[in-house]
Amino acid sequence: MAGRLMVPQLTTRGRNTDVCVAVMPFGSRVFPTAESLVIGATPAAKGATTIDLAAPTTNAFVKGQGLLFVDANDLQFFAVIDENADAGVSSLTVLPLGEEIPAAAAAAFPVRSLLRTSADLSESVETEEIDTFDHLSTAYLQTGQNGEFSAEGLYSAFDPGAACVRAAMEQGLRVYVRRTLEKPSDQYVSGAREEFFAIVTSVEMPAPVDGSVAFNVSFQVDGEISRSAPVPVA
Repeated sequence: MAGRLMVPQLTTRGRNTDVCVAVMPFGSRVFPTAESLVIGATPAAKGATTIDLAAPTTNAFVKGQGLLFVDANDLQFFAVIDENADAGVSSLTVLPLGEEIPAAAAAAFPVRSLLRTSADLSESVETEEIDTFDHLSTAYLQTGQNGEFSAEGLYSAFDPGAACVRAAMEQGLRVYVRRTLEKPSDQYVSGAREEFFAIVTSVEMPAPVDGSVAFNVSFQVDGEISRSAPVPVA
């Protein structure tokens, strides 16, 4: 008889899960490449509608894509793309900036969303019942696979993820979604990861009189889910 484990099996907590999103150009089926967008030597002035970057972009950007720049003092600055841009450009057209973005401030892409109270992935299969003269009992054939993703968080006017899902829904575009779980131990750089394309099916913003305004999104997974194992320390 097997003995009892002396130490409980390691489990993964949900609290450090990251959800990153990006609006995908129409028809694109290629995952975006992670990159950092850095403001050039000249700050982007308050009210400006163009931001100049220190280097050309790796990805194409879609109107409505939110960006969150962070400077050397960890101050955050919000911007929203206002015109589609191909990969390889060194400036982006944005909605008038609410405040100046300092030189060298950087924005990660895809963007980390504030959807940070839950991030639930559900998968199921569709089946067809088969019953012929040769079957002693009913058999089933798998005919399809279905995935749904829902994420909840607190509302922020400066959440780049919220800007992304709204833009995708309004334009009928897919979003790229990346969910990264907490690393299993300090011997790993990051935890298990799922990446997929999805269609935004609903956005909810409950605003209770006795609580905080929330921002909750539901997605229909569109295509296969790519999975990556935890990444060990080099």
